[in-house]
Amino acid sequence: MIETYLDAVAALRAGGLKQPIVFVSSNVNDYVGTTGSTLKPDLAPEFDALEVAYAPNLAAAKHRLGV
Repeated sequence: MIETYLDAVAALRAGGLKQPIVFVSSNVNDYVGTTGSTLKPDLAPEFDALEVAYAPNLAAAKHRLGV
């Protein structure tokens, strides 16, 4: 699933989308590193390259987006 999501984001970015994007998943076991507050080391560079933030829930995503 994450590969498809990142491919879609890459296409949007290539098309000129500049707005913030937040990936939301409560599945912290798959996405969050051992600190509990950062992405796993293998995912962080991919998210950073596309300027994608991670949030564990919709409230956190809204906060990241400023809404």
